[in-house]
Amino acid sequence: MLNRTIPNRTGGFTLTELLVAMTLGAVLLTGLLAFFAGLLDMQSRLLRQQRLHQALAGLMTLMVHDIRRAGFRAHAGRTGDTPSGDTLAFPPAADNPFLAALHHDGPCLLYAYDLDENGRLARDEQRGFRLQDGILMTRRSGRSRERDCARGRWWRLSDPAALRVTRLEFRIHRLAWPQSRERETEADRWHLLGVEIVLAGSLRAFPAETVTLRSTVYPPNLLLPPAASGGTGAGR
Repeated sequence: MLNRTIPNRTGGFTLTELLVAMTLGAVLLTGLLAFFAGLLDMQSRLLRQQRLHQALAGLMTLMVHDIRRAGFRAHAGRTGDTPSGDTLAFPPAADNPFLAALHHDGPCLLYAYDLDENGRLARDEQRGFRLQDGILMTRRSGRSRERDCARGRWWRLSDPAALRVTRLEFRIHRLAWPQSRERETEADRWHLLGVEIVLAGSLRAFPAETVTLRSTVYPPNLLLPPAASGGTGAGR
């Protein structure tokens, strides 16, 4: 009887198995690459949004801090008791040039405060903010009670090479203060003037991505007693 020798099959994959494995690997690798690419893109967008938000928040903080001083006048002529019991100095509204300088016109706000505390309005105490060609501008001097936003000395506050300011709006609110005194007539009420600020912008390199910030500031020197509530410079 003849012995037949059966050759042993060596270990490994067939060509078909290799092709299937390579196809599956390529599909998985493509999915992983797409996932990581999307993750990196999302991280980049978040970093850009954070950078843009920080830039706009810095500009908003500067505006809020300066506008908070609007209407301040040292050595005021008379005093009055506020509804909260505090005693504040209030010159008559018609005699306060710092209050009369308050003026807004859409993307421009003009105001003044007693920087040197001598009680007199000077050119370098005329302040303001405006939007011009995508740049946030700040005013550092102007003529007395000048209400033309195109006049005066204006400086750049934002960097036009990195940031484009797309929107700047100012609104003046007049609130009866406090709100809870229902028996008081309109002539007896104190009034608080508030400035609402809307600021929006985008990075120059990524104009499609925008951030909008809103803030309202209530300058303490714009809290008006009843006698002064009727005539203020808080108009357009």
